[in-house]
Amino acid sequence: MTATAIVVMAVALFAVRLSGFVLSGVGLPPTVERGLRFTPIAVLAAVTVALIGGTGRPDAIGFVALASGAAAAWLTRKVWVCLAVGLLVAVVGSAVV
Repeated sequence: MTATAIVVMAVALFAVRLSGFVLSGVGLPPTVERGLRFTPIAVLAAVTVALIGGTGRPDAIGFVALASGAAAAWLTRKVWVCLAVGLLVAVVGSAVV
C-alpha cells in the first residue's frame, strides 16, 4: 500500500514538472491570469492566520507583525514589501521575546 502511494505521488510529480516544459509556450486564459493575481494575497492571508492563530491563542508579536505588514502594504502598495516587513518583525520579535 505504501509503495503504491509513493509510486503514484512520484508519477504525479513527474507529470506536473513535465507539463511545465510541454506547456511553456501556451498562454493562459484571461480568467486564469486574473485569478493568479490574487495568489500573493492568499499567501499573505495564510501566513497571517498561521502566525496569529497557529498556537491556539493570539499573541502580541503576531499582531505587531500584522500591523507592520499592513502599514508597509498601505505605504508601498507592494505585496513583497508587506510580506518581508511582516515576517521580519515576526522573526525579530520572536527572537527578542
